[in-house]
Amino acid sequence: MATMAPAQPTTNADGTMAEPVAGFTQFPDLPFPPGSQMDIENTFIVGSGDSWYGQTSIQTKMGANSAFDFYKQQLPDHDWVELSSVRAQTSILTYTREHRVLSIQLVQGNLTKTVVMITVSPKDGSDTIMP
Repeated sequence: MATMAPAQPTTNADGTMAEPVAGFTQFPDLPFPPGSQMDIENTFIVGSGDSWYGQTSIQTKMGANSAFDFYKQQLPDHDWVELSSVRAQTSILTYTREHRVLSIQLVQGNLTKTVVMITVSPKDGSDTIMP
């Protein structure tokens, strides 16, 4: 697993600025919890900037509920609009932004990590991505 490079800053739950957020610069439209690590073997990305598609898997030291709250708070700051969210054993957040749909699946891995699967796809389904 590779540690991700700094990306856009985020704010803590109390409104203060967080430490630089972990994230590849190729994902400028997504927040990543501090200290996240990317699972390169389970990542497939096409494009860059605000028009990338694909799937990436990360691990965070946040608990699943804290990671769920992190994304609910941070995604609107990156212009994502919530479509639905379900907090459960496997939590799912679904958002839209311009011509794309974002789905985030969060699963508590063990006491020290949460696995976060992030999938971004075209909204109209006209572009199909095959790994």
